[in-house]
Amino acid sequence: EIQEALIEYAAGETSYMEKFWDDAYLYQEAPIVVNTNPCFILEDDPGKASHDQVARATSICMSTLKLVRLVRRELLEPDMIKHIPLSMDQYETVFGSARIPSADRDEVITDHKSTHIVVLCRGQAFYFDCVAEDGSLAITADEFSNNLHQIIENALKVDAEEVAENAVPVFTTTSRSKWA
Repeated sequence: EIQEALIEYAAGETSYMEKFWDDAYLYQEAPIVVNTNPCFILEDDPGKASHDQVARATSICMSTLKLVRLVRRELLEPDMIKHIPLSMDQYETVFGSARIPSADRDEVITDHKSTHIVVLCRGQAFYFDCVAEDGSLAITADEFSNNLHQIIENALKVDAEEVAENAVPVFTTTSRSKWA
């Protein structure tokens, strides 16, 4: 009976899980940082970047920007299970998206033409452009690395007490009703 209901529901959907995930994720009242934010762990970089934070971040971000280009140009090969292509719709909200808090249910908005990256350093937000309007890379790895070094330098100039009082992550570590 449940299987039949799922089949009927899925007939008009690209993903029968997406609405349920969105509801569970966006209605969550508990602090989102520790309860619902996804994370992943990367293996150690076998190259020279593994011992240098900026080099490693540059390498990961430049690779991610190449993925952004593939997604936006719809050139990314679909994920497959037993030769059956899976829906790739979820990739549309991975990049250029923000979670907007509200009292009842948060909202995810996506700018498919966003051209910048946001970097958090010592609780401070910095951003810079790295994607051209046509979706191509607008920055070299050396330029990206230089930007990260400048961000670190600027972030260190701000007094630790001032950083703590104005840090962005502070808001999301309490219940949504307190900060939305």
